[in-house]
Amino acid sequence: IPPRITFSMLLTSVIIATIVHYITAIYLLDNVPNICTHENPSWKCLLVETFYTSSIIWGAVGFIKTFGVGSMYALLLFGLLLGVVLPIISWVLWKKFPNIKWLAFINFPIILAATNDIPPASTAAFTTWFLMGFIFNFILYRYAHEWWEKYAYVFSAAMSCGVAICGFVIFIILQNNGIEFPQWWGTGGPTRDGCPLEIANYSGFVLTNKKLYQFIKSSIMTIITDLFLNTSVWTVILIVLPILYYIYYRKFRIFIFDQPEKVTKGKVIRGKCPPSYPNGWFWLIDSCNLARGDVKFIQHCGRDVVLFRGHNGKPYVLEAYCSHMGGNLGIGGKVRDTSCIECPFHGWAFDGETGTCVFSYDNRKVPRKVDSFKYIDVERCTPHISNDQQPSIYLQKIAENQETKLRKYECREMNGSIFAWYHAIEELRNKPLYELIDIKDEISRNNMEVRGESINYVNCHIQEIPENGMIITSLITFHFDNIYLGSDIRHFDFLHDSIVDSISFIKFKWSLLAERASTPNIREIMKHSNTKANAYKMHLFDRFLKEDNLRYINVMSLDCSLHLFNKYEIYLFNTTGFQIGPSIVYLFLWSPYFKLTFFHTLTPLEKFHQRVVHRIITSKWMPYWLSTLLLMGEVKQLYSDMKVWNHKIFSETLNYNIQNYTDQCLHAYRNWYAQFYDGCYEREAKSLFW
Repeated sequence: IPPRITFSMLLTSVIIATIVHYITAIYLLDNVPNICTHENPSWKCLLVETFYTSSIIWGAVGFIKTFGVGSMYALLLFGLLLGVVLPIISWVLWKKFPNIKWLAFINFPIILAATNDIPPASTAAFTTWFLMGFIFNFILYRYAHEWWEKYAYVFSAAMSCGVAICGFVIFIILQNNGIEFPQWWGTGGPTRDGCPLEIANYSGFVLTNKKLYQFIKSSIMTIITDLFLNTSVWTVILIVLPILYYIYYRKFRIFIFDQPEKVTKGKVIRGKCPPSYPNGWFWLIDSCNLARGDVKFIQHCGRDVVLFRGHNGKPYVLEAYCSHMGGNLGIGGKVRDTSCIECPFHGWAFDGETGTCVFSYDNRKVPRKVDSFKYIDVERCTPHISNDQQPSIYLQKIAENQETKLRKYECREMNGSIFAWYHAIEELRNKPLYELIDIKDEISRNNMEVRGESINYVNCHIQEIPENGMIITSLITFHFDNIYLGSDIRHFDFLHDSIVDSISFIKFKWSLLAERASTPNIREIMKHSNTKANAYKMHLFDRFLKEDNLRYINVMSLDCSLHLFNKYEIYLFNTTGFQIGPSIVYLFLWSPYFKLTFFHTLTPLEKFHQRVVHRIITSKWMPYWLSTLLLMGEVKQLYSDMKVWNHKIFSETLNYNIQNYTDQCLHAYRNWYAQFYDGCYEREAKSLFW
């Protein structure tokens, strides 16, 4: 369970529990006669007695008489020394003997802190806690990890609820009827000398309201009066501001925009197009949505695959259908051992590492040997032998006593997502031609963090979306009319460059460069006049452009500055963009004021139906509202472009003004992108059939 969700759940439960506990306690004190006194043994207040007794110890008896030399509890002072020394000893042993795994689980501060619960907890309580912890966090974790991972957190909550419910039942059946708990040696006395704890004195506590609803009403009015009438303005501010910040933090810390309406293809003439599913790396799922043991059935890129995470933590991608009887592994399949998935139909298991069908037990994988049969003519069911002496044979044996396997697809997990490699040529299915860029170190180096993402659905050919960026990279432009008011669907580069039509004295100036990464003098072409911007750009080149991936990367550089009254110029930012393969784009934005990264992925769900994801990563100090505003600006621009994409044709025949630099970029881009269709024609022809 993600930490932020856990924190939110705990915070919510604490708020609810505090209110309910407060109201319940006051109601009981007002309505139960002689509560927390010897006259009413059914209502004992052990914790109250403990605190009351402690107040007497510290106030009247004092520290010296309790823990001083010669006192009854003098030995407890050595606990201070043990608290300092024992963690150091355990740390030294753990460093010296790293192969002894259990040393890493020894935490003396936690062990010693448990003594704070004595009293009212007894040794029996500690024994129970130890046994439950050993069973659930060692035995079940090791030998039934799938069950533990799925139910441990819920069972913990159920145990807590069970204690509360049992307490309520015990009160109704036993205490409320005057039945005392049996006395034995384990319940003798709460202190070492057997002296009972002192009873708290409630003589000064008086309630005037006798009805619960009157009490709640008066309590609320008291709180309001104390907050807004009897306290200073600064006290109110100190209370209100954290609440407002928490609401703001929850709303904008990680901002997710998921397009509510999933656009369907419709009947739109697209013209002659390249294959719909090019070769390359494609996004499958965000890492946080695939826990250990999870299984997902995924249909995209003209393929049906099963994605699952083994109990070893690694993701695996196989073709979805079992080679036995065609059961769908992604619907009802179970993860077995470290890396196997079991078919829900007849229990055949397939190893995610190789795709081989195996007998899997105790983390051992033994290949299953099978005989293979095939229909002679499955569509017409023509028999192989048909006469009066022999029955008709429709299935022909094609292999005997051999291993069977499913197609295995290479996958990578990085940048918070899981990607799969698809190639139409069978020999290249498990041999990626290039690797993805991992920006984790770059994010850490620049003190950045993920701030949100948008998820949109577009009806067009996959090539047309990144191709649009070669015109002016509209995804990060900041045109007020077009982006934030949605008043004009025309593309930004076609519009004038003023912020608003009625304000002509404030304008943007754009400068675009685009080139293949394999161009010999790419660094010279992309060199920037701003020293710091150029240093950042060259750092990105050194970090991400390698000899083996240059052919598959297209580089873009975009400058933006603000012009005031056609006289003053304010430099805003430079963007260095890398498109890697047909579906992944990184935009690294450098500004004198901040740094920002956009991470874009395209996934063809089906022909002419694309899933477009934009993830924004910003400097940590950037206000949450500003990163949200930038992301929503991109979403507004995308919606504007979608009105064109959803209703256009691909344009097989193109007319360029080759003297214009933008058209030169478009011409070069289509030539570069075409390499990702190698061998895809046959795959596309088959996909049209089914």
